[in-house]
Amino acid sequence: MKKIGLSVVLAIVSIGISLTDASAQREIRRRTTVVVKKTPRTKVVYVNPKPNVRVVRTVPQQHRVIKHRGVSYFYNEGYYYRRTSNRYIVIPPPRGVRISVLPPRYLRIQLGGFPYFYFGGVFYLQRNKSYEVVQPPIGAIVPDLPEDADKITIDGKVHYEYGNTIYRLVETDNGLQYEVVGELE
Repeated sequence: MKKIGLSVVLAIVSIGISLTDASAQREIRRRTTVVVKKTPRTKVVYVNPKPNVRVVRTVPQQHRVIKHRGVSYFYNEGYYYRRTSNRYIVIPPPRGVRISVLPPRYLRIQLGGFPYFYFGGVFYLQRNKSYEVVQPPIGAIVPDLPEDADKITIDGKVHYEYGNTIYRLVETDNGLQYEVVGELE
């Protein structure tokens, strides 16, 4: 009788262990892998030799200061600023910066099974309760680029560059838009 009781207990324990093991296997985190076509800077010709830069005297009063890797960025409604002397330059943020609320008028783009959020030349992915600036996904199509995006040529073909990301103009059902095609090395 003791052998049967012991056998039943062992069977129940082994079933419990295998169920725990099976549920642990289901908790696999999805990772995003982005394949990026890198273009050497030596192949790029800027149509306007002076870079397009937006400079402002002050940042909006409602701005937040975001520290990322020891550098302070001023943020307001989707725009990022860096202080230089007595002015501020509008810049693309570095990858990895996180914000708690998406900018107004953001665009949701579903690509590769992931919902990306786009605003002003910046792509975000949701990470827990925040949104992280990420590598723009190749193939993403957006309706507009920031006004300070640069017009460039690569092998004689016109492209646009913003924040080291390369876009090309494409015809869609919604008119002319911009497709992410790579990044500068």
